[in-house]
Amino acid sequence: MGFTSRSEYAILAVYELSKVFSMGKTVSAQEIARKHRLSASFLLQTLRRLREAGLVDAERGAQGGYKLLYSPDDVTIGYVVALSSPTTIENSAPFRKKSVGKNAAFPSRNGEKVETQVRVNLDTIWNQGEAKRQEFLNGITFSGLVSMESSPGTSLNFTI
Repeated sequence: MGFTSRSEYAILAVYELSKVFSMGKTVSAQEIARKHRLSASFLLQTLRRLREAGLVDAERGAQGGYKLLYSPDDVTIGYVVALSSPTTIENSAPFRKKSVGKNAAFPSRNGEKVETQVRVNLDTIWNQGEAKRQEFLNGITFSGLVSMESSPGTSLNFTI
């Protein structure tokens, strides 16, 4: 249950913008890409999505770049993940596609596919896991993430 590439890029971008939010500075996409060794073109696409969603804004010019429009206290990792990859649970889960997709249903005698109880149970388990994951990610703000960098002994509690 990792992040998609687009979600990871979005998280890193918002993280960098969160670090300079209180100073009112902008950060260029190239600076973010260079710092985190990211594809600049893919990062620009991701930032465009975040801009269209109203989370960041762009300023043109020599001193231009991107800036976060909301306080890092109010923006969670879960929110950024949801903005960056608005897909359904079914479309975002490689495991689920391979294991319990439509091919897992057994054909009946008349050729129709039949959902097995195990598939229904796996769907329930998957949905509960995704709900817990989202709840956890919604509890982590970017200001908390930034403060972890300044306090190396700080760690997240991964109890789910």
